[in-house]
Amino acid sequence: MSNNYQENWEDEEDFDLDNNSKPNDSDLLKQLRKELKNKTKALSELETQVNGFRQSQREATIKSVLESKGVSPKIAKFIPADIETSPEVISGWIEDNADVFGLAVENAQNVAPNLSALRSIDAITANAQSPSNADDVALRIQNASEEELIAMIHAAGGGYGS
Repeated sequence: MSNNYQENWEDEEDFDLDNNSKPNDSDLLKQLRKELKNKTKALSELETQVNGFRQSQREATIKSVLESKGVSPKIAKFIPADIETSPEVISGWIEDNADVFGLAVENAQNVAPNLSALRSIDAITANAQSPSNADDVALRIQNASEEELIAMIHAAGGGYGS
């Protein structure tokens, strides 16, 4: 394949200007057809390369999106070839079809914390005793007299009859 168009014309033996002879029309047609064939072949090779690069880029983009979402790369073969290969579009396709593949997708609503639930959990855990503290309380209860047990109950806020 020649990158210089003039080079092909100069290499032709039939087209010699030094002889001061005019090439006939059939020779020119042959040369033009030959050049057209060479250019068509070069164009075909370039198209093949471009398509290969596009396919490689698509595969790399899909792979990176799947990895970022923690999804098996085997799902890539199910992504349609006619969708755009931007990460946002591929990510949207994965989220839309998550139930088909048994994937868990976090929604923005599920991520936002429920403040009232967090306050309830905080209140419960603030008053809870640690396991080592629970062992101490169990030991104190086991060794306590009746009056000490009643005092512990009242101190904990369980005041029966008082």
